[in-house]
Amino acid sequence: MKNKLYWFDDNRNWDERPTRVLYELLLSPTYRWPMQVKAVCSYKQGAEFPRCPRCRITMERKYQRFCDRCGQRLDVDLTIVK
Repeated sequence: MKNKLYWFDDNRNWDERPTRVLYELLLSPTYRWPMQVKAVCSYKQGAEFPRCPRCRITMERKYQRFCDRCGQRLDVDLTIVK
């Protein structure tokens, strides 16, 4: 039977490296800190969409408070630096 967090396999050996688990735990609250959008993806039709600073994926709408893919909180000001 596996652990609830899947850190161990069936033989009670580490599935995940302990350093990786600690790294994930240290970075988990950083999604709540707002990051400024600094990149824009431009298309041929003239449409420009912001790019998430954490996962680098183009967002579907301009004025989003959170990235819909990774959950990163975005700066509401949205002064995009080109």
